[in-house]
Amino acid sequence: MDSFLLDECQRKMHRESLSSHKYIKETKFRGYLLREAVRLKYTRFERARIIGARALQISLGAPTLVDVSEDTIDPIEISIKEYDKGIIPMTVKRE
Repeated sequence: MDSFLLDECQRKMHRESLSSHKYIKETKFRGYLLREAVRLKYTRFERARIIGARALQISLGAPTLVDVSEDTIDPIEISIKEYDKGIIPMTVKRE
C-alpha cells in the first residue's frame, strides 16, 4: 500500500513539474495583458528522440507514468502513450 501511495505522489510531482515546461505566450488585448500557456511543438526527430530515450528508461526498469494493461509489454508503446498525454519528464534544449 505504501508503494502505491509513493507512486501516486511521484506522478503528481511529474504533472506539476510539467507546467513549468510550457511556454507562456503574452498578448495585449484592450490594454490588458493576457497570459496563455502554450505547449511546445516538437519536430519528428525530437519526438523520436524523446520516445526512444523514455523507452530505454522503461526497459531498464523505470516506473511507468501511465496506467497500462497487463498485455502491454512493449516499452515503445508505453512511452508513446506517455508522450501523447504529455507527461514525459523530458525537455528539448534548442539553440
